[in-house]
Amino acid sequence: MQLLAVPVDRASLPDDVEVLKDMLVEAAQAFQALRAQASQQMSSLAAQLAEFKRRVFGSRSEALAVLQPELWQDVVELPVPPEQHDEVKGHRRRRQGRPAIDESLPRRRVEYDLCDEDKAAFARVVRIGEEVSETLEYTPARLEVLQHARLKYRCEDEAGRSTIRTAWAQASPLVRSNAGPGLLAHVTVSKYADHCPLARQERVLARHGVRRSRQTLCDWTLGTAELLAPLMAPLKRHVLGSAVIFTDDTTLALKAPRGESQGKTITARLWVYLAGGWLPDPEHRWRRVAPAALYDFTTDRSGSHARHMLGAWRGFLQADDFSGYAASFRAGVVHAAPDRHFKFPRLSTPKFLRAGQGLHY
Repeated sequence: MQLLAVPVDRASLPDDVEVLKDMLVEAAQAFQALRAQASQQMSSLAAQLAEFKRRVFGSRSEALAVLQPELWQDVVELPVPPEQHDEVKGHRRRRQGRPAIDESLPRRRVEYDLCDEDKAAFARVVRIGEEVSETLEYTPARLEVLQHARLKYRCEDEAGRSTIRTAWAQASPLVRSNAGPGLLAHVTVSKYADHCPLARQERVLARHGVRRSRQTLCDWTLGTAELLAPLMAPLKRHVLGSAVIFTDDTTLALKAPRGESQGKTITARLWVYLAGGWLPDPEHRWRRVAPAALYDFTTDRSGSHARHMLGAWRGFLQADDFSGYAASFRAGVVHAAPDRHFKFPRLSTPKFLRAGQGLHY
């Protein structure tokens, strides 16, 4: 029912009271419908204005197009899932007080006894038990010098011929270095696992009375990496044995090779291949693949590097739209992120991987 567009005067109204009542009811219904429509439009316009202000003046960097508010002309009814209520039969009350100390931590016993004066105040003192309490203590790291004493012997055979034999000992894993294996492991873990730069570690060592330059620490780190090179092969087998691999590359400034202009740098690349997904164990139970990262350093961004690294691996590759992966996709690798606007989430496993479908690698 719509309201009359022409003005109403007393001459055009009928004299019958019942007819006037019907006209009044119809006019009221039409007015209520018009009022509801106007309220709905006002709510839609208010929502558009709030969204426009948020897009233009908010913290997001994307700007709102001029004609984009037309997307909100129609009101869309969103389905609301029914609320589900689960009955809770009971719960365990949280334990009050301090949390217990892990039983696996090492213990050192410290005994406290009565002094001689306290014992002398009594004719007889008999020990009947003890009260034990625990405190968590921290022992600061310390540096010590290990003296490797190699014993020397004068050895004679049955014929009376003699020779000098000295016991063998490897003081340091690095050649011409006085850093022990524990110190090398500490420097490496602090740099790569704890993200502590070598300049900061230089100051930490100085507080312990040991002064080693940052260049020396860098040489230690490089030498340790060379010693760990044999672990690259099993690490690569583990990563390529997973059903899902996440890969991406980042740029690094590298000093240009000799012969080029002084001070010039080139853009190198550091590629990462992260293992993920689920695989069945020998007992046919699904287990999550242990996370492991394999890095590859190249001086350019050629697609041949990714093809050489992946090789015959077939699985789900979570990567961007870099054209260098196209050959691997044509060979049977499944692209897990085909949209160029895809934002990489934390490595997760799709449901079809957990169900065991499509595992071909």
